Amino acid sequence: MTALFDVYTDETGVTVLVTTESGRSLIDRLSAEKHRATADLIITDSVGHLWAAVEDDILRPSRSEILGSNIPERLRDPDKLWYALLVFGRTIAYDTREIDLRKLTNYAGLGSDQWRGKLCLTSATDVDDQSHIAMMIAEDGERQTELIVRAWVANLSIPIVTDAANLLQAIEDGQCGLGIVNSDDLARFTRDMPNTLVAGFLPPASSGGAYINIVGAAVTRHAGNPAGALQLLEWLSSEKGQERLAGEDLEVPVSRLDEWSALQVSLISLAEAGNYHEDAEELMERSRWVK
Repeated sequence: MTALFDVYTDETGVTVLVTTESGRSLIDRLSAEKHRATADLIITDSVGHLWAAVEDDILRPSRSEILGSNIPERLRDPDKLWYALLVFGRTIAYDTREIDLRKLTNYAGLGSDQWRGKLCLTSATDVDDQSHIAMMIAEDGERQTELIVRAWVANLSIPIVTDAANLLQAIEDGQCGLGIVNSDDLARFTRDMPNTLVAGFLPPASSGGAYINIVGAAVTRHAGNPAGALQLLEWLSSEKGQERLAGEDLEVPVSRLDEWSALQVSLISLAEAGNYHEDAEELMERSRWVK
């Protein structure tokens, strides 16, 4: 991020001061600050954090023809409170030694009896898992989603792991056969372990397509320099900003989403799914998807 903003400063003469925190703690901090927010623009690595920011009323609309042109409608908030900048898929990671790729279908299929004792899941506190379940509720309804989630929990091979890195390592070590992670997490894992036998599967359009999540950004409600924040957000959505932000191509710029032929993307609106975020957390708790 420092190198990214150095490029922006070289182009515009505007210095960007950066503070880094985990997504949830950043939202909590801005919510607590109320009218004295110290951040003009927030950038976070999950739409779930942006949903929380909307619920906490700490964002302001960013009305911009540039953003409207650069960011597809389903990858931005309908009230223009947040915008996607990068996209990654929700990938089914699997052990190529044990799992026959031809038997993988979609996320719901992970609850099949054939995967009994083979599934890994990350903690219910993982915002990406919460977002995933919210998307399932938006698409299939709460009752059907709960049946699927309960089937997942019944198929667990080992206790819930803390995060995607540990889940992928558990598959590598043969502790479980498959699980759900972000495509960028899998890309980092395979980059660092080029001889790994863990691979990824994105559900095809014929099975409903793959869910996506985003790196997104928003101007804060009480920004001291909202015009400057909007200018930076517009630059990040530009071709040059997208190229710099994508870095090692672990995520896909929104400008190239339609070219990502490997991913048949679900048409679920990210903003619509945000209406079910709280329902998703409660469903996971009822289904004994433990923290």
